[in-house]
Amino acid sequence: MILHDENQRVGVLVGNICSRDVMVLTLDDNLFTAMTLFDMKGIEEVPVVEATDNRWVVGMLKRRDVIALYNREVLNRGISEKRQPGRLPKDH
Repeated sequence: MILHDENQRVGVLVGNICSRDVMVLTLDDNLFTAMTLFDMKGIEEVPVVEATDNRWVVGMLKRRDVIALYNREVLNRGISEKRQPGRLPKDH
């Protein structure tokens, strides 16, 4: 195994074993697109690039961060609806 053999470990270049067909999102993609990618590919994070023709990585988007943002938004909306007296919830 490569990790146990020091000669192999230092002789194998990352470029020889890394994935080159990497799924990415751009700064202009929306969260629906991101969640669809997470679900379809079964991945937990994806690189965010400048543009499809300029794949300079500007960050990483994690599934858990998107879900946390969604949960915060749901809570904020729920709290704001409760603060408005006499207003019926949207589903009524």
